[in-house]
Amino acid sequence: MTQKEIIDIEQDNTGYINLYLEGTFYKAYEQSAFAFCTRIKAYNVLRKESKTLGRDILYVGFPQTTLDKFLSSQMFVRIDEKTVRVTLSTPIDNSEFLVWRDAQEVEQASRAMLTPYSKIIESAPVYKTAYDVLTQVTLISKNISKNCQDPFGVHLKELAYESCKLVGSIYDVKGEDRKALIDRALPLCDELCFLLQFLKDMKEISLNSYAMLSEKIQSVSKQLSLLQRKVKADVPEGRD
Repeated sequence: MTQKEIIDIEQDNTGYINLYLEGTFYKAYEQSAFAFCTRIKAYNVLRKESKTLGRDILYVGFPQTTLDKFLSSQMFVRIDEKTVRVTLSTPIDNSEFLVWRDAQEVEQASRAMLTPYSKIIESAPVYKTAYDVLTQVTLISKNISKNCQDPFGVHLKELAYESCKLVGSIYDVKGEDRKALIDRALPLCDELCFLLQFLKDMKEISLNSYAMLSEKIQSVSKQLSLLQRKVKADVPEGRD
């Protein structure tokens, strides 16, 4: 199957994750890549240039031998010797796919401008997740209605930005200063979750966007809590 044929399939795809065997790797493209990352496992998104389409194509890939690591045999069917398909319980929302695709472009463009020092910070899992929350929040907030945009949408973006900035600053300091930054960042995670719950209940963001962002924010909170316990163990309780 040619690349153009695969993309033609994906452009009309709303109900499946299609995995195409290329060499020794299974690859999911565009809509299938989006569904894989948001419903199966968050995965490193790659891109390749398509001269036929005149734009880059997003995809995820993993070794053929690790298929059972991601999917049980009950989750997929083999369409042919080189195609595996997962039927989704709810359809792919094209507007959410476009937001996700835009977020990948923003994230990869930002990484290209990183300094050597900021690359060290960016490699920390908690920062990567906090930054992902910031990009996703910025993009989904575009679709919030004027009625809820101010103050709720605006405050959501402010919280996401402030929490990301605090998480990045954690790696600039040690001891009590690091603990103080973590103490400031943790409540912001709770506020973010509350606002997302509210906006979901008001039908301003989709259930899938809410679930994806909530999972990422909870991951940030858990990682910060682990760092907090480590800092407490390292900091002396008092000095004479």
